[in-house]
Amino acid sequence: MTTEELLRADDHRYAMIMASDVAALDAILTDDFTYTHNTGFIEGKAAYLARIADGTVRYSDGERVSHDTRIHSTTGIMTGHMRMKVHARDQVFQLDNLFLAAWVYEDDIWRLAAWASTANRS
Repeated sequence: MTTEELLRADDHRYAMIMASDVAALDAILTDDFTYTHNTGFIEGKAAYLARIADGTVRYSDGERVSHDTRIHSTTGIMTGHMRMKVHARDQVFQLDNLFLAAWVYEDDIWRLAAWASTANRS
């Protein structure tokens, strides 16, 4: 359970999101996963995955610009800056967000329990 392993898990998550790989995402998100969008909209795992699966939202060009990652026992906390394009409602939105991600190490893998982001105002 190293920060390098957690960063690899997060890199893999970015790839899954951009590939709209709902089955792979389902495996690495905890059952009680919550996603807090930069708009303040909060959704659980089922709703988040459903919107990706049905094409309501699609992501591309995602990158973690910077991060600070720390591990406390079986919990990983990652904060940082990310950019990504969101394709929704026949439009493309460029995200430039600060984020907080809470990961837990269970069943021998890192699983994402919560994600929250806010627009980068700097």
